[in-house]
Amino acid sequence: MNIVSIKIKDGKAKFLPGEEIRGEVTWDFQKLPKKIIVNLFWFTAGQGTPDTEIVNSIELEVAGLGGRQSFQFAVPAAPYSFNGRLITLNWAVEAVAQPSGERGVCTFVMSPLDNPAVLKSIEAPLPGIFKVLSKFKPFKQMPLR
Repeated sequence: MNIVSIKIKDGKAKFLPGEEIRGEVTWDFQKLPKKIIVNLFWFTAGQGTPDTEIVNSIELEVAGLGGRQSFQFAVPAAPYSFNGRLITLNWAVEAVAQPSGERGVCTFVMSPLDNPAVLKSIEAPLPGIFKVLSKFKPFKQMPLR
């Protein structure tokens, strides 16, 4: 059985923008993989179409059927983790063996707050908002050059 796992140093589950994420990938394979890719990425979940973006990626040297190697990434400035009524945005680091596709994933919160931001929906439109928006015509108001 092939195994690839990933751990963030000290089991840390929350990072500030710009902070360093350090961790370790371990693997145990029956057949030597060509490579192991470590990705730093964010993803959305909830209603609608899920979205994902890989922010940074590194390729690990695989010298044997079993092993371990450390990694580090700088956390980008945005987007922050959030929980909404319809959608959430989460961050993760994953290790993916190629070509077999075995993977290990470790999720975390990226926010300047203590927890992910909580988005609340507006129950009713602000009074008069449609009246204001109907008068706003950006292309007629902007001078052309």
